[in-house]
Amino acid sequence: MKIKEKENQKITKIKNIKCSDFKKKITIVGKIINIGKIRAEITKIKWECQSCGEKFLMLQDKQTIEKPQMCECGNKSKFFMLARHIQDYQEIIIDDDTGNISIILEDKMVEHMTRLNYVNYVIVNGIVDMLKSQKYTKSPLISDFIIYCKNIENGVVE
Repeated sequence: MKIKEKENQKITKIKNIKCSDFKKKITIVGKIINIGKIRAEITKIKWECQSCGEKFLMLQDKQTIEKPQMCECGNKSKFFMLARHIQDYQEIIIDDDTGNISIILEDKMVEHMTRLNYVNYVIVNGIVDMLKSQKYTKSPLISDFIIYCKNIENGVVE
């Protein structure tokens, strides 16, 4: 079995991912060791102030739903959820013999992954970030690295 490599493509080993890679695009090659189920992720919510009717569109990027803090009319508590935008979300875990890391697939990347027929080895291009929840650590100041997938493809040359 041979792993595909492209010219001028620097492959990063999982054990070498550091804080200096945070918010940067990297490429890793590894074996899929776990495929999570496809879930729905809320990305935006449209709120309406119940006092004056003002509408707010708020991006959602935390573990809990973010509500408006205050309306221009002074209302701080009465907001109604008008609509929410959802997208597909899936987590896979990749291992490259130096370690493993969670890869977050969102929206069209989830569909793209299913078209790969769940091959064993993949090449992932993505942005390094930190896990949003402290599910695995007790301190809110310590977090695991994750990769938000921008592209995923079959890593094995047949």
